[in-house]
Amino acid sequence: MPFRTDPHAEEWRRAEGDTSAYTWLLCRNCGNAYPSEQPRLAVLQKIWNASRTVSPSDTDVVERIWDSRRWAARICAKRSLRLFASHAPRQPGRMIDIACGLGETVRRFGDAGWQAEGIDADPNMAEHHRRLGIAARIGQFETMDLHGGYDLIQIAHAIYFITEPMRFLGAVREKLAPGGVFGIVLADFMATFDPGLPSYPHSFFPTAASMHYALALAGFETILTRHWGGSIYIAARARENPPHAWVSPGLILLGYRTKPLRYALLGRPYLALRRAAKRLLRR
Repeated sequence: MPFRTDPHAEEWRRAEGDTSAYTWLLCRNCGNAYPSEQPRLAVLQKIWNASRTVSPSDTDVVERIWDSRRWAARICAKRSLRLFASHAPRQPGRMIDIACGLGETVRRFGDAGWQAEGIDADPNMAEHHRRLGIAARIGQFETMDLHGGYDLIQIAHAIYFITEPMRFLGAVREKLAPGGVFGIVLADFMATFDPGLPSYPHSFFPTAASMHYALALAGFETILTRHWGGSIYIAARARENPPHAWVSPGLILLGYRTKPLRYALLGRPYLALRRAAKRLLRR
């Protein structure tokens, strides 16, 4: 299936002695996409470090970027509270945000009375967590010693970086309280206005339908799917013998293969009109 090639990632792969052919494949059964090999940690670290490198003279630009990221994180947090909280067995209850990033979702739930905590694998996020005064730890959910019994577990825009997604879903199921809810936020990769394709940092690339399929295999029943602002919000609950989730890998593959054309003909003009409308409204 189509994917995005990063010349820097390819150079860093070769520097690590990785000369194998790299490609992406779509599973004929579940419709989820996987790389021919999982990303190497040493290469990922170089990619993340490069994305954070900005010239000291660009401090104003850096601050605007961080302001934009914090604004987007607050929007996502507000939507998560609105869509997921009402399905939890206790309201407010215990929740954990996996790959919590800047920590805005943890703060939002905490302000609403929840016993909220976060976990993130990136040590650079710790300073943001301290500034917000939230309970957050650095590490990986699958390997960290957590007591469990969460009424709500969320992962937003990060499940694409889980190297063993089925193992991860099993760990989530074990840590949920009876009747607990698992909330997932995905980018809407099938949308015409989203040009995104999988690239080296990704380890797993789901759509809404293929995510439903994976959840059913892991013992979850999907109870909510909502498309909102370019993202897909999915809520699921553990259940014995959940109903089968329908997925069409052929249609998903067709969607990826036609994505560049759909974006050029429809997506790009739509985004340009939306930007123009926003500028007019600000006047």
